[in-house]
Amino acid sequence: MFQWYRGTTGDISSPVTKANWKVFPTGAVTTPATYWMRATNSAGKADSEAITISPTEPTAEQWRMLHFGNADNTGPAADSADPDGDGTTNLDEFIAGTFPKNPSDAFRVTASARSGNGFRVRVPGKFARSYQLVRSADPDSAAAWDPIASEGPTTAEAPLELTDPAPPAGGEFYRVIASMPQP
Repeated sequence: MFQWYRGTTGDISSPVTKANWKVFPTGAVTTPATYWMRATNSAGKADSEAITISPTEPTAEQWRMLHFGNADNTGPAADSADPDGDGTTNLDEFIAGTFPKNPSDAFRVTASARSGNGFRVRVPGKFARSYQLVRSADPDSAAAWDPIASEGPTTAEAPLELTDPAPPAGGEFYRVIASMPQP
């Protein structure tokens, strides 16, 4: 029989529910956590060393292997490819945390509206991503985008709202930039 525990080896005060096999799924890891396992049989018991699991992001090669079964930057797995036809390249899907073979899972603004004196934008927030709302009077100028609001890194997948509390009276253009955690 196996039982997993959270904490240091030998501390049985925090058993992991339904974790009674050689391995168990931890679910989304949002903060570092330490686990250990006790194996018991008719001869006695043995405790494992404790291990600490920390949230990490896959490399581009690991992400390609997960989604395409191939780590090479070629064919449908290439950074510039768009295998689901949603208008988002694989590189952008990797950065945004979306699935490259699901056209309904793309990083897009899902709602935008004036709210009181502000302007609000909603996007699908993805785990461990950071988001920045920027605005410009000239959408073609790379240097003229001003940062307005930021959020993240996020700890869950949920809709996320970014607000410009004081938008200019005239028309402006907005973008939301998604980014991955920095090592």
